[in-house]
Amino acid sequence: MKLPTRRKYILCFAILIFTSLFGILAWEEIKPSAVTGSEAGSLRLFWQEQVERLSISRNLRNSSRRKPDVQNEVRAMKDRMLAEFPALRAEKHRVADDQNAFLMLFELDAFIKDLDPPLSEEFRQLLNGTTPWDADAAKRFLAEQRNLVEWIEKIAALETRSSEDLPASYNGFIGAGSGKIASDTLLLKARLAAEAGDEQGTLRAISAASNIGAHYQRIESPSLLSATIQIVLDLNLKKVALKTLLPALGRDANLSLWKSAFAATSYTPSDLAHVMRGEWNTGSDHLVFPLLIADERNRHLSDAEAVARVYSSLYNAWVTTLPTLSLAQIESFSPHVETSHLSSEGRKYAEVLVGKEEWFKGYIRAAVISSQQQAALDLLMLEQDGVTLGAADAARVTHDSMTGLPFFFDPAKRELLAPPDSAMLDVDPLVLPW
Repeated sequence: MKLPTRRKYILCFAILIFTSLFGILAWEEIKPSAVTGSEAGSLRLFWQEQVERLSISRNLRNSSRRKPDVQNEVRAMKDRMLAEFPALRAEKHRVADDQNAFLMLFELDAFIKDLDPPLSEEFRQLLNGTTPWDADAAKRFLAEQRNLVEWIEKIAALETRSSEDLPASYNGFIGAGSGKIASDTLLLKARLAAEAGDEQGTLRAISAASNIGAHYQRIESPSLLSATIQIVLDLNLKKVALKTLLPALGRDANLSLWKSAFAATSYTPSDLAHVMRGEWNTGSDHLVFPLLIADERNRHLSDAEAVARVYSSLYNAWVTTLPTLSLAQIESFSPHVETSHLSSEGRKYAEVLVGKEEWFKGYIRAAVISSQQQAALDLLMLEQDGVTLGAADAARVTHDSMTGLPFFFDPAKRELLAPPDSAMLDVDPLVLPW
């Protein structure tokens, strides 16, 4: 017996939103050139389109919401899986609504839609970098949208965030568009401060923008989508700092403070395990378990419990093993998942629940780029200390986080290149800001 075409399509599409889609985003789109300039708007639009397309799975879940017993079954199934795989349990840290930055980011889309005056296309293009830089226009837009700026700064100043006790409209997904606007608005303020020679103001704006990204990932249950957003925001912030902000401040910038700001976001196997734990919790609550239970009720699946156990055992392997691996080992780590005991329908479900290799590859790539950006700052700090930079100085600074090897430094071009194994991840050369 085969899965009915429509059911198979919905399941495959919905699950792949959680898996290969984010692998594609991380692998193909998480690069500095993809998140600033003319491509930024396209990337943001792509995200928004994907979230809108989730209405297929959302509508299916909403139909089961009308049946409280289905939701009770989901909770019961999750409790059984957590009893068997306790490493998947997310530690809850509920916070008050007015202190919950993740909730405020979730609601920011509606806040932006209700702006009066609305956010103009001209302002959006300036934020995206799709129009030439115009400091006067930036000041005018920030003044026109002071309510938005104040709200963004309030969110960015918070150190508390939680994915618990969110409104009923929350279905496990939070879009990138409003977060990108928030981060870009703060980077706009950072550029104005840098051009005015205000390094402390620039760093404050950078720290605030970094915290916007942290709100997507430092929650109990970050999904692959929210983690992808955080990565893109982080790498974009660092690129803007190296390409625009530091050149505006000049060679006397306090680089030790910038190095601390760059180090606010880490890319480690333990961080990745936290994301995978969050992905399991988000997926089981809002998508996978509701789908399995609904399909078993509708007689499209006979062994929902067994499929849920396969799904959970896979994530348990990731959560428990990733912290013991190096970044270089992560890409090739593929836990064995036994599916021979499943029904033919169950095996089809399991096929689309497995496979995070492309997303892991994108995560490793982000880690390499982040260490490359740190190495660039290290070289500039050596130069501030009076060192005439040469190729050998690359061995004295931050190494590539995947291979552990030094980056290659070309003093003539003043650019850093990744070692061969990391360069194969399509890591572009990084030119020093001066």
